[in-house]
Amino acid sequence: VNMLKLTCYFRPQTTSSVFTVSYLVDGVFVADLTFPMDPLGGALIGSAIIGVDVIGSRGRVKSVTRQLRGMGSGIELVFTHAPTGNEEDFELYGFMVEFEYAGESEEVKTY
Repeated sequence: VNMLKLTCYFRPQTTSSVFTVSYLVDGVFVADLTFPMDPLGGALIGSAIIGVDVIGSRGRVKSVTRQLRGMGSGIELVFTHAPTGNEEDFELYGFMVEFEYAGESEEVKTY
C-alpha cells in the first residue's frame, strides 16, 4: 500500500508547543513529522461575526494533517512530546492513516 496522510486529533496546548510523530514503513524509518499544538483561535464577544467566528474554542479538539510517503505492508507510529516549563502532557484523542492500494492511485498521470 502507498501511505498518503496522517491526521491527528488532540487537545490544543500552549503556543509554541509541539509533538512529534516518527514513522516507519515495514520497519524502516521514513521521517519525523511535527504537529503544532497552538490553541485554536476564538473571537471575542462584540467582535465576532455570526456564522463565521467561533466563541469559546478552548478545550475543542484540533486536527492537523501531514503528508506521508512510503510504500509497504505496515506502518509504525512513535508519538513523542517533551513538556517544557509548565506545559501539561498532551491529550491525543485519535489518529487516522490514509492509504491506497498500489496501482489504484486517483492521481492523474501525465506522459
